[in-house]
Amino acid sequence: MAKKSLDLAAIKARLSKITEGEWTTDEDTSRFGCVKNVNCDDGVVAKMNARKPLDVSSAGVSLDKRMALYFAQCNANADFVAHAPKDVAALVAEVERLRSKLKKTEES
Repeated sequence: MAKKSLDLAAIKARLSKITEGEWTTDEDTSRFGCVKNVNCDDGVVAKMNARKPLDVSSAGVSLDKRMALYFAQCNANADFVAHAPKDVAALVAEVERLRSKLKKTEES
């Protein structure tokens, strides 16, 4: 299987179109269960929840434990999305830095 080259230009173009500002999370208390808002300066960017509590079946696991796992998964999902803009920008910058360094090494 041929390895595809990472299209940094396309990634940067998508990143440039997202809602600007610091992305943060908070709880949406308007619903039962765990719903986390991913916010920016202009308002809510996304609402996050969890589908399953970390693959824990209900057999032999208390409701409190399942809910705690569900909330932990919901928080992890929201944190991942809220950090994605900065994380992707940092990863793109690191790939560009390494590609430049590799190119200089190959030229010498």
